[in-house]
Amino acid sequence: MNRSIVMGKCLISAGLAAASGAWATYLFEPVNPATQAFLFLIPLALFGVGLVYDVARKRTTWLPPVITRIVRFERRSFQDVLDSLSPQERSELGRMFAGGAENHQGGMAIYRKRAARSWLPLARFLGINLGIAIALLLLHAAGVWLFLPDKTQIDQIAQHVQLQFRKTPQGIEFGGVINELYTPIDSLSEEMQAAVIAREDVRFLSHWGWDWRGKLRAMSKSAAYIVTFGHFGGKQGGSTITEQLAKNLFLSADRGLFSGLRRKFKERILAFKLETYYDKPRLLEMYLNRAYFGKGAYGVETAARLYFNRQPNELRDMNTYEAAILAQSLPRPNAYNCVANPDRAAKETRKLLTEVGKPIDEVRLRATLERCVQNGRRSLKTPEVRYLRDWIVAQIEAADYAKHLRGDFTVVTTMNARMQRFAQDAVTTAFYRAEEHGLLSPENAPQAAVVMLMPDGAVRAMLGGCDYNESQYQRITQAKRQPGSTFKLFVYLTALEQGWKPEDTISDQPDADGWPRNGTHGHSPTPVTLLNAFAESRNAAAVNLLKKVGADAVKATARRFGIDSDFQPDPGLALALGVREVTPLQMTAAYTEIGNGGFAIAPYGVIGVRTKGGAIRYWHRAETPRRIVKDAVNKEAVRLMRAVVKDGTGQAARFDDHDIIGKTGTTQGNSDAWFIGCSAYLCAGVWIGYDTPQAMPFSGGSLPAEIFRESMRKTHDAFVLPPKALP
Repeated sequence: MNRSIVMGKCLISAGLAAASGAWATYLFEPVNPATQAFLFLIPLALFGVGLVYDVARKRTTWLPPVITRIVRFERRSFQDVLDSLSPQERSELGRMFAGGAENHQGGMAIYRKRAARSWLPLARFLGINLGIAIALLLLHAAGVWLFLPDKTQIDQIAQHVQLQFRKTPQGIEFGGVINELYTPIDSLSEEMQAAVIAREDVRFLSHWGWDWRGKLRAMSKSAAYIVTFGHFGGKQGGSTITEQLAKNLFLSADRGLFSGLRRKFKERILAFKLETYYDKPRLLEMYLNRAYFGKGAYGVETAARLYFNRQPNELRDMNTYEAAILAQSLPRPNAYNCVANPDRAAKETRKLLTEVGKPIDEVRLRATLERCVQNGRRSLKTPEVRYLRDWIVAQIEAADYAKHLRGDFTVVTTMNARMQRFAQDAVTTAFYRAEEHGLLSPENAPQAAVVMLMPDGAVRAMLGGCDYNESQYQRITQAKRQPGSTFKLFVYLTALEQGWKPEDTISDQPDADGWPRNGTHGHSPTPVTLLNAFAESRNAAAVNLLKKVGADAVKATARRFGIDSDFQPDPGLALALGVREVTPLQMTAAYTEIGNGGFAIAPYGVIGVRTKGGAIRYWHRAETPRRIVKDAVNKEAVRLMRAVVKDGTGQAARFDDHDIIGKTGTTQGNSDAWFIGCSAYLCAGVWIGYDTPQAMPFSGGSLPAEIFRESMRKTHDAFVLPPKALP
């Protein structure tokens, strides 16, 4: 074979191998150099094998029997061979050398078959390479399938707030937030569901994530636009609802040829993956909760609240016109929403109503559009995510995976936007009532911090202050304050571990100097049970119990539950009254460890970190639960904390028939007020105080307990959490 042809084929195969390796690297975004090299070696080896097969297949050194006396690899020309043959042998050459022969440096090549047409060798070579390329694409597709999020990860991504960031040489910059107020499909009107399907994907109920008819329809409309207007424009969307969901959940709207190809490639595979995991109602539910409706409204609940002032329990009552106005904006939400372009919104709404076969009442349509425009001009009230964001940024910067982050990336947080809003509303309402009763002044109001934790430590809501615009100080994680009587939990827990029972008694008498005082309860002349002493937060009983169990044992218990205070200088017996500073997050996490049955947790706010191309850089994996207190002891501690809410200082925290445990805490001079408690589903901690400690006219059993009650009650109602006993 001609050397130049072989070299040309080598260059083509090497180029295809390099392109395939580069595509694989761009597709999977590996951070390990060994993985990057591996992605290049696979296509290089495959295309190399194909090249060897193509070159070796063409040549043969087989010689016909008539010239067997000629040495096979002897350096002789074809003419010499002819001269050595007899006339009879020469006459047979037409048959024996039908494939032809040619000279080469090593001797002579003779072909068995007739010479092929000139284009066949090239076609064979291209066919081999095309087959290898298709095989590599199938390998890439399998890799994308394996490395894209699994079902558990998809569920977590779909229902939590996502924060967008960009890593620059100067640090991590905040890019935006996708607020997720998740609404079950059963809570949406049938009109809304039908309108969205008609607008976005009429064959949604029959395809498997990819609709070739929709693609052809979009291409034909684009071609018609070019023919009519003479230039490209009038972009026609051919993506299915499932493909759009895949993009909205995991992939950014990349610009540019290669970025777009990568996104589309992953989008198709992920759409099919979603179709295998979920039924159609669930896919539509996830899409409607992630879709963008313009004006910063992500999700149908947020859009209905913004444009039509619909509350979550009213979404089922949305009428045909409201549903059509929202659905028509989905292809181009910033341009088609009723505020940005009322006339276009009206035109598209009429078109959509006609497509679904609904009669149009112009008066009613105009009235609904007018209401949409008026409401849509309001500012959209979104959950406060900036306190959680600041904490998350600090966590990411300290993590090992941070060095692999480049450019844009998205963080899937543990925050639930609905629960965050409940916490904000509870603080606002409680402070407003306190101002009405003259307990607080708007000009000199204290700060409030609220954190809500799941039993595994996931932070569902975090409010580090009343107003981030006025103060960015993150009180949940940074403010170290005296915990007051909430610290008594560790004193009583130590006693329980040493064999004490809730029915055992302890003296409630102060020392000779009358210390400590018992506040509103006074001192009991007779010993009190641990159950009553804890429920009524009796200081003298707690100090006397500390004397019995030992301060060192109490400190060890506190440290086991995540309290990192060095307890210096030594507070002495005042340790029982919570005079050493802790953060609200530490105390709430410790109470959560009682509420979850006695297992250690580490509060976390990051579920996962994804790159712009969808590659996962980090995903939280639950660790094997580690018990830090015996089950029997934990049950006794729950009894003590239940008595606080049922009969003691925390009665204001009760709501409905839920099993609630907790503890109030108030420091000297009422400079810090706490309530920390749990239901069977989650725990919450509330702290109120001034950054520079000063007296307040309330205790932990009043305003903090009320904030706890309202935020937890709304959460349990919204998520339909039935009463359930704590472990």
